[in-house]
Amino acid sequence: MKGRGRRAGDREFEREGPVAATSQTVEVERGPESIENHEARLNSRPLSPADKVVIAYVAIVGFLILLFSNRIEHWGLLCAGHVAVIVVVTMLARWDRSSRPALSFAHGWYPILLIGLTYKELTYLIPRIHPRDFDAALAAIDYRIFG
Repeated sequence: MKGRGRRAGDREFEREGPVAATSQTVEVERGPESIENHEARLNSRPLSPADKVVIAYVAIVGFLILLFSNRIEHWGLLCAGHVAVIVVVTMLARWDRSSRPALSFAHGWYPILLIGLTYKELTYLIPRIHPRDFDAALAAIDYRIFG
């Protein structure tokens, strides 16, 4: 009677399929190599959620700039700027927990600075990527709904 009347906490709990219960204990080796790997992981400074969102946004807009480069003047400079932003964000994430409070402050507050810069960039890019303006149509819809 496999699995019938038994609970997951029982030692004899059995499963069918690729994972089977075992009574063996797995010991983790804590040698010098594992300490070095642990220190390397701590020094890698994973990206924060804000860093990931910024990098994804900058990469997507950079891809659109490349895609519509025939319509955008100075597209090469814009793409280089996007690559530079990604590098700076990655470096700020790496250096965040250093002994320099200015770097930690910059890492915490750079998204606020980028809001203004990306807004300004979009006012330049949107008419070049999609020349048709929907403002009048959206204003008419708004007027019909809200009066």
